[in-house]
Amino acid sequence: MLSIEWNFSRAIQVPDIELEAAFRLQVDAGEAAALALAAHNRNACLLMDDARGRTLAELNNFRCIGTLGWLVRAKKAGLVSALRPLFEHSGLPVGILKSAF
Repeated sequence: MLSIEWNFSRAIQVPDIELEAAFRLQVDAGEAAALALAAHNRNACLLMDDARGRTLAELNNFRCIGTLGWLVRAKKAGLVSALRPLFEHSGLPVGILKSAF
């Protein structure tokens, strides 16, 4: 069985609550917070699958990657040996893998 552990134990406060509120008019709170943080850290790369959030990221020239793109990069970098087990474990359709390459 595949096991991945994530440790998100550090909370980060959004430095610009007005900008976050403006983004929240267009996307959910999580995406709005991530976009507002990216505005203050131009070296950041957002991991975002939400279509509206990705569009806003693109319009603001923020770097952004989706989950599938992140997994493909991890595979190419040798961080994961195979993507199929990740998809099978997640319940996502394995057919997506064929279109990813």
